[in-house]
Amino acid sequence: MPQAPKTKIAQVPRLTTTLAPRLGRYFDLLPLQVEQLRQTVQDSVEANPFLMVEELKGLTIERPSFIQPKRRRAWDVGEGDDAYQDRDAWLAERPKSLQAHLLDELRFHAHSERDFELGLAIIGEVNEDGFMEAPLEDIAPWVEASPKELEDVLERVIFKFEPAGIGARDLREALAIQIRAGQHKNEELLLSALEKYLDLISKRDARTLSRKMKITEDQAREIIDIVETLEPVPARSFQQEYNPPLTVDLVAEVDEERIKVAYAREATPKPLINREYVALLEGGGSASEEERRFLREKLAAAKDFLWAFERRQETVLAVAQAILEYQRKFFIKGDKAMRPLKLSDIAEGVGYSISTVSRAVSGKKVETPLGILRLKFFFSPKVAGRSRREILDAISRLVEKESPGKPLVDKELVQALSRQGIEIARRTVAKYRRLLGIPPASRRRRR
Repeated sequence: MPQAPKTKIAQVPRLTTTLAPRLGRYFDLLPLQVEQLRQTVQDSVEANPFLMVEELKGLTIERPSFIQPKRRRAWDVGEGDDAYQDRDAWLAERPKSLQAHLLDELRFHAHSERDFELGLAIIGEVNEDGFMEAPLEDIAPWVEASPKELEDVLERVIFKFEPAGIGARDLREALAIQIRAGQHKNEELLLSALEKYLDLISKRDARTLSRKMKITEDQAREIIDIVETLEPVPARSFQQEYNPPLTVDLVAEVDEERIKVAYAREATPKPLINREYVALLEGGGSASEEERRFLREKLAAAKDFLWAFERRQETVLAVAQAILEYQRKFFIKGDKAMRPLKLSDIAEGVGYSISTVSRAVSGKKVETPLGILRLKFFFSPKVAGRSRREILDAISRLVEKESPGKPLVDKELVQALSRQGIEIARRTVAKYRRLLGIPPASRRRRR
């Protein structure tokens, strides 16, 4: 009779890397846009009595009465105090911006640092309706990835977000994501109808739909009813709850000799350590050892937050300064002077990783003599081996030479560009055409 294999249990030493709390907080704060940062600072101040904020124009934070040092001591509040319960409920109900929500969803669903980095680039292109505006072919050079790698993250990570449909590239895809998330019993039939006959569904034409799909009219009506329950605007709930003011993160002064970048003062929160509470802690009072330990933990958390905030501000400012310095000629000579620029170019110049630079750039806006521009605007990676400016110029020339009676549609522009050695998708051509202010072919046709 063969003997069972023997098993052996042994302890093996292994090295693992864990982010220190303050470093993790730094990476959390880095990608936040100015509205999200203000909200995060406000929430942190209200949750930690050892934090306070310098009041600036456009930023006023009032501490609730139950954590005012002049009214009561920090250790006078018991575990079951209604004031703390009210505060937690109040913070939980506070409306959140779409981008802040997407960032939370990404942290939850990303399986690796690379997933997070690519996901960050993708959600940065999601508009207020919840749809992704930029083609993956445009995003790929920005994060030095292939469109296939981005497609994988989009389907495996972003399409798992709530509400379902966020990150879709068009209405049909948004509805398909919601159908899959709903786990309908006739999922394949629903998806097939959506793919081929969305126009009939929108017209509620059950008779034609049943004939085209070779199903009964009852089945066709059921398909129509189900699709009508879906949300055509995935981010609608955030539009109702959140309407942030138009603010910029940075202001740039430009002349022929130098560029100076600084934070917009009215948009920059300034968290500080509340010295009154530190004095209360150091004074001791009647607090028990357990209460003092809790307060020391709160003070340590406040110091970690302050360190992370200051490092975040330093990083964003250094990255923005490097970007604008690199593109200084753009402000003097115009769009044609824009130099091809990748994340790795800035990362090497400022001494940060590509992932850190990507976070620092995400969603940030700067006010310049030429208007308010996103930092991402200054990156002009090569697409299909050409700079964006070269592709824009090529499209302009093709449109200038086209026949007035038979203008080139986007598909024909793709073919014409391909003959010039520029291989890009039709969706990318449509985006670049809109950037140039060129209307579609149907509106360019003239006798």
